[in-house]
Amino acid sequence: MYILPFVLTLTLVLSFIGIEKLAQFKNQSIIAQSYQTFLDAQARYMFNLRQNHLCDKYDKSHRQLSFRYFLNKKLRESQPELAKQYRQVVIDFLKILYGQANFFTNLANQRPQLIEELLIAIEQSADALEAPHEIKSIEDMVHLNLGDAELQNLFYRMLKGTVAHNDELILREKTYVSLLTYVHFNQSAVQIQLAPKSLLSALFASEEVVLEILKKRNEEGLTDEAFKNEFLEKRKSGLSEALFNFKVTKSNKNDYN
Repeated sequence: MYILPFVLTLTLVLSFIGIEKLAQFKNQSIIAQSYQTFLDAQARYMFNLRQNHLCDKYDKSHRQLSFRYFLNKKLRESQPELAKQYRQVVIDFLKILYGQANFFTNLANQRPQLIEELLIAIEQSADALEAPHEIKSIEDMVHLNLGDAELQNLFYRMLKGTVAHNDELILREKTYVSLLTYVHFNQSAVQIQLAPKSLLSALFASEEVVLEILKKRNEEGLTDEAFKNEFLEKRKSGLSEALFNFKVTKSNKNDYN
């Protein structure tokens, strides 16, 4: 007779305890979720803060290689053949720029398709961006999150560099030029008269041809047509004429040699 009230009382007490525990659990979950959101925001802030230091001012005239095909999916899909050719040029160019750097060679030994992996990660990260956060300038790509710690560190080092472009001749294991020195977000072809030696090496068939270009482009009285006629057919096999601009300017080409 007295057992039933006892059971009901016990059940009621346990119910209150359960409700209190559930409320505590919910509160803890909310706090944990808020804290994680805070941590994510802080991590993103620190990431952007670090990456912003990469956006120093660069001489636009040194920026001769389009990187737009990796950052704009519509363009890449609308011009697949040209995108493929730019891809090959960029692969060769990155090998020339960073092929001796320790940070690159150490990882390349572990990941033989390193540059291709990097370019795919850049494309996927850029493709995933939605308005208004899509890439609008070459500097915007410093904020790309590649989703791979090794590739992210590799990309950061490429963007950061350790020496200025005019120190390019001393490239060694620990000295390398920032990729931001050379790439832009336009669709324009490479202006051969102003392109750095390292980029010319990625475009033309041999070192001998590159040296000939460096000498020829400083000659007085050189015309666009003469420049083009002498060197266009000496480009690497498979590269379209659309990648080359032989316009001659009055700029001092010694700064680009």
